[in-house]
Amino acid sequence: MIYPRNFEEKIGFDRIREMLHELCLSPMGQLYVEKIRFTSNQELISRLLNQTEEFRQLLLKEGSFPSGDYFDLSPELKRISIEGTYIEQDKLFDLKSSLATILECITFITKQDHSKFPELITLAAPVSIDPGLTRIIERIIDGSGEIKDSASTQLGEIRRKLISKRSSIDKKI
Repeated sequence: MIYPRNFEEKIGFDRIREMLHELCLSPMGQLYVEKIRFTSNQELISRLLNQTEEFRQLLLKEGSFPSGDYFDLSPELKRISIEGTYIEQDKLFDLKSSLATILECITFITKQDHSKFPELITLAAPVSIDPGLTRIIERIIDGSGEIKDSASTQLGEIRRKLISKRSSIDKKI
């Protein structure tokens, strides 16, 4: 424990955390920033500084790091972990977008020169996404977030009947 309790305030660390919080692209980033605490662990500080510098260099040289579609789906994923529940259409689209962004980030980092970005490549290495999951989502939902007619045979049949009914109503009108 750091003494005194208000040490972070005295050295301005709390203000740095507030500035970082405002710059985050997603609520998950903000939660991560809230967990950041002052440390005197030289090894940890060195590793984090190296990661930061590598990422800064990556952005300066490459510039096109994927920076969109960061959705916090934690509440939805927790909710659907209960048997018998299902994910809502808009959240499924957010999940599809988030998975695509994560894959883009991993690909972007891992295709870099390993000797120039060892910390980032080490950081990205344990992240994996089941390709089967993305295929299932793509089979269900289209690029604009709408559920495809082919998502299930029942849905396809229902939509064909609706189109037929609408067509007959239009003819009668």
